[in-house]
Amino acid sequence: MPSQLPDEKNSEVFESVSIWGECGEFSMPGSVWLTVLDIAQLYGWKAAGTDAPDPQDPELDLYIAQLFEVAITDAPDEFDDPAHDGLYYPPNGQKITPKDAKRLAQALERALPDIPGGIHRTDAESQAREGSLMKTARTTERKADPFVGWYEKPSSLMERLGVIRPILQDLIKHCRECGELWIC
Repeated sequence: MPSQLPDEKNSEVFESVSIWGECGEFSMPGSVWLTVLDIAQLYGWKAAGTDAPDPQDPELDLYIAQLFEVAITDAPDEFDDPAHDGLYYPPNGQKITPKDAKRLAQALERALPDIPGGIHRTDAESQAREGSLMKTARTTERKADPFVGWYEKPSSLMERLGVIRPILQDLIKHCRECGELWIC
């Protein structure tokens, strides 16, 4: 399952993914999710495949209602696809079993020693970047994108993953603790 990454800086051509479980929601750009799945496979994860969403599941209905900010009765039937293919992308409300989620976490944990702690910049580059980010944060009044470094095109895939290493560590915890996961 090869991943193709967007060519343009800060461009996202893939649908974003929310990974929802009983302990909460974890979201990321689609290109990051596809790369995470590829890396996990390289580190020994054998994808078990996903289970089809259960259109009668009241928890899924509640999640969809929250996602679209509507009443449960008005929530779209976005995830009622009878032709489920077992894939992890695109997000269609499919479910990852607790066992598969734990195995995904284990593979990502095995990859961590090979993923650097982040991009190494000179002090001047770091200060310039921080100043630019602070200015952007003040002028746009929006939450900083934790994936902004993903699009900076470091020299290797592992360096790119290093930029989001803390996010990967959070994803590992999410996969271990949340039980069954829905990909929405």
